[in-house]
Amino acid sequence: MQKDAEITRLKDAKAEGKAEGEIRKARETATKMLSRGMSIEDISDLTGLSVEAIENIASKK
Repeated sequence: MQKDAEITRLKDAKAEGKAEGEIRKARETATKMLSRGMSIEDISDLTGLSVEAIENIASKK
């Protein structure tokens, strides 16, 4: 039973790490798109990031 719980924790940690990596990559892509003059709405549509997240990225440039 304890081994099953450990396996579940490891799988959860792996999934969380993968999701964080996907978000990081979307943010990097959004930054590049902003630098090329793409609209926030288009970037949101293409990356899946929210308009607010992209505006936040844009304000930090």
